[in-house]
Amino acid sequence: MAKLNVVIPAVEVEVNGQKYRKVEREAKTGDIVKITDFIVPDFIEDGGFYEVVRIDSCGYPQIFDEDGDECYLCKDAYEVYEKVAEPATPQYRKVMKEEYEEATKPKPNVSVGDKVRIIRYQCNWTEGTIVTITEPDVGGVGKTARAVSEDGRIFLTDYDSFELLSAEELAQIAEEAKWAKIGRKVNEFKRGDLVRVLRTMGASSLRKGQIVEVAVPDGTTEPEVFVGNGGTRYAGVELIIPVEQRFDLQKEAA
Repeated sequence: MAKLNVVIPAVEVEVNGQKYRKVEREAKTGDIVKITDFIVPDFIEDGGFYEVVRIDSCGYPQIFDEDGDECYLCKDAYEVYEKVAEPATPQYRKVMKEEYEEATKPKPNVSVGDKVRIIRYQCNWTEGTIVTITEPDVGGVGKTARAVSEDGRIFLTDYDSFELLSAEELAQIAEEAKWAKIGRKVNEFKRGDLVRVLRTMGASSLRKGQIVEVAVPDGTTEPEVFVGNGGTRYAGVELIIPVEQRFDLQKEAA
């Protein structure tokens, strides 16, 4: 191949739209070389660029000179330039609205042990069922999880069919479960319950942390409680022992 006409921006050259970058290594087939040895035969131009067509058995790069003949180059007679890989041309396709919405929909970031609420009928789980994630990403495609319900049923559920419960919701569920064990709704106090005072409500006859008995429940967390003088005062309380579990009352009844 005859001498190539190139554009030279610093350490890169361009040949027929293809960029080449200068590298510090031995020449390879497909590279181009710049002649740097000023002592060259007439059929090779000093400072010219030539394509390496092959590497001969002695390891010398072979080029075609100005006469179209193949000749070899000594290793100190040239600089090496390799092809610069062009970025791949992006491929585009038309995306339907539904496909775009599905692809950009936020995916639940769930882990094993997380509790989620079913928000769409799924595998015999009704809406509102609370389940625990046992396998966050079934199949590794980010669309389906495996979960187990409180009664031990295990099913798959799509990401768009459940929502991750917040810390506040989890605390509320735990509180409801605790009260459900004694057959009551949350903060459903009864006369005779033993409770701990959390707020004295200004009553001088009460102190924070004191254990007292509920006198008049009113559906709130601030019922009337008995005080030492036989009277009652309002107080903010938490349940310690339900009246049904008080051994002292059971002995009295016996």
